[in-house]
Amino acid sequence: GQTLQLEPGEVRPYAVSVLSCDNVAHNGEHVRSGMEQFLAHCPADCAVRHYLQQHPDMVTYPSCMVDRITPRPTNDVRQRVRMRVGVDDPAALSAETFIQWVVEDKFANGRPPLERVGVEITDDVAPYEKAKLRILNATHSCIAWAGSLLGTENVHEGLAKEQVRQWAHDYITLAVIPVLARQGSPVKLEPYRDTVLERFSSTCVVDSNERVCMDSLVKLPGFIVPTIRDILQLQQQQEKQ
Repeated sequence: GQTLQLEPGEVRPYAVSVLSCDNVAHNGEHVRSGMEQFLAHCPADCAVRHYLQQHPDMVTYPSCMVDRITPRPTNDVRQRVRMRVGVDDPAALSAETFIQWVVEDKFANGRPPLERVGVEITDDVAPYEKAKLRILNATHSCIAWAGSLLGTENVHEGLAKEQVRQWAHDYITLAVIPVLARQGSPVKLEPYRDTVLERFSSTCVVDSNERVCMDSLVKLPGFIVPTIRDILQLQQQQEKQ
């Protein structure tokens, strides 16, 4: 959309889209809610506040989902960057080659041709978020937990142990995929499972169990409990039939 620049008392019907790139679920709704709370504390004569009140349909907040493993900065990465490009960057990052960006097609005044750079455009981001949370994020944590108990330091080392890999594969295959498939997920679940496990096995992007295990009590309700709840509901439905 066009840039909104209003003088006091001036209102012009520009269509504006605010696209959040924060990697949290339902980020579009979070931005909308945050904007409304912010404007509620603005003066009554605030031009932007008045514009949004008069033209609520002219502003949209598309949601998006991004997926790319990016471990914390390490001294090893810093040294590699310095040797390769000649810059000593204490915040240098490594990242995997895989990247997925799914964007909700909810723009108020057209949008750039994001598909040309590999962005997936969809009417509903939620199924993609659900697949990522329940397959990638949940399994990532499970591997880190199991690996830590077995004495490994990094995710790829834990997944190199056959019992951990089999456990992760079985959890996705037997617990997560049947639920998501029954809910009509647009994601190709088996190939996505295989891609996720392959990504976690990479020795090029070293991701520590310590990082992944952080805030585990917060992750359980969002990553694993929903799958358990859906399985129990499905069993109850089958028992009633």
